[in-house]
Amino acid sequence: MDRDLGSDGQCCLWLDPESRWDSRESSALRLFLDELAVFFDRRLIYDLTHEWPGRSYSHGRDGYLEFIREQLGNDVALAEALIGVITMQVRIGPDDLCACGSGKKFKKCHREIVERIQGKIGAGRVRRILLG
Repeated sequence: MDRDLGSDGQCCLWLDPESRWDSRESSALRLFLDELAVFFDRRLIYDLTHEWPGRSYSHGRDGYLEFIREQLGNDVALAEALIGVITMQVRIGPDDLCACGSGKKFKKCHREIVERIQGKIGAGRVRRILLG
């Protein structure tokens, strides 16, 4: 990573699930430029202070793992237990026992948060990013 550009040419402006940008919206370009301006403003502050102002995530795979852990209350063990379900490597039905080991049915335990994470990132994207 050279500053904010990866070896693949992608720029790390923000973590996709945390962005409000939606290409289908008529105001998408304005919102993109707003976020871009905030990003580069923060970048300048970082260059001066060596501290990133505001929330931040690591680059690439690590950033997505941090986001998932954050969504799960920063419980690393819970994230490890549910990552297979989040990436849909492990298929689990609503009436199956939750992968967290609580003994509860998935629909009464972590189904809602798993679906929210999948909705924000996309199961296919999270699978590609985390599993290669």
